Amino acid sequence: MAVDVVVDKRFPVSQGDHTLNIPYDGTIDLTSSNSNVERAIVVIHGTSRNADDYLRYIENAADRVGDNQTAIIAPQFLLREDVVEHNLPKNTLYWSN
Repeated sequence: MAVDVVVDKRFPVSQGDHTLNIPYDGTIDLTSSNSNVERAIVVIHGTSRNADDYLRYIENAADRVGDNQTAIIAPQFLLREDVVEHNLPKNTLYWSN
């Protein structure tokens, strides 16, 4: 079953002449400079592939301790069925089961 939500940010990964995009959600744009960030947390979703939920869990924890200098990044590791269901570009990186 395909995911309900595909997050909207993309991080390009290149090898040779090929560039694929990994969807991610986060508190920063990974393709821009972020000089106020002192640390980063990368949170990996479970089998439901709901990166947006995992980002919110960690954001809520950071808010409780008043941390605004930590970047939170939640990559979304999609399956082929997610790419097909959401009509994503052919250069979207996905994994097999």
